Amino acid sequence: MHPVITVLELGPRPLPIGSYGLLLALALALGAVLTLRAATRAGMDGGAVVAVLGCTVAGGFVGGWALHLVVQAARLGSWSEALQRPGLAFYGAGLGGLLALAVSARALAVPALALLDRAVVAVALAHAVGRVGCLLGGCCHGAPTTGWVGVRYDHPLAPASSLGVPLHPVPLYEASGLLLLALAFGLRVGVDDRRPGRRMLTYVACYSLLRLALEGLRGDRVRGLWLAAGLSTSQLIALSLLAACALLWPLLGSARPPAGRLA
Repeated sequence: MHPVITVLELGPRPLPIGSYGLLLALALALGAVLTLRAATRAGMDGGAVVAVLGCTVAGGFVGGWALHLVVQAARLGSWSEALQRPGLAFYGAGLGGLLALAVSARALAVPALALLDRAVVAVALAHAVGRVGCLLGGCCHGAPTTGWVGVRYDHPLAPASSLGVPLHPVPLYEASGLLLLALAFGLRVGVDDRRPGRRMLTYVACYSLLRLALEGLRGDRVRGLWLAAGLSTSQLIALSLLAACALLWPLLGSARPPAGRLA
């Protein structure tokens, strides 16, 4: 795998271009463009949606950084050591982005639930691209495997390079599952404005099940392991989200979009 795609020679110091960072930027751009396109087609104000998306991305970075920091501090027993190991946690990014979206959408009179419903396919595709970045970069790596699907990291900058053995390409497994979810929601699970929010809720439940299924193949320690069962942080959050989806499902079923807000 290749955590560094290329190195730019700009002056006396070379500038390495990381695979993860580049694909993360591409994922954010792809998700924003597809969401904006779907929202404007539904009659939402494009400028307001752009502002909401900007706030959502900012909130996602803050949430992803914060959750990663808390998990590492708990694992290492030191906030100072945790600060020296920066990173992003997807569920933290999702929760932080969701909070920022809710606040900014309310302030800008954008129907948050309707926007979320129309962002499902974009979120899945963007997440899949981001997971390819994880695969190339060596983060979120899998446990050792003797199967033909194993990947080996030899670059010294890859977090998995010190293992020196073939590993399950868990980010690739997840990216494949996300592409299937994008296809399913794009072709089969349409938007129902009579029940705004249910489409996104269904997606969250499906992704949580996917994450629960794949987490056992992970081999990185940074995800954190808790309780006697050795559940990871993501597994605990996924289980909590599944419970939340079950509780919210009947409540969202009675919601109605504001009259005249959507075309």
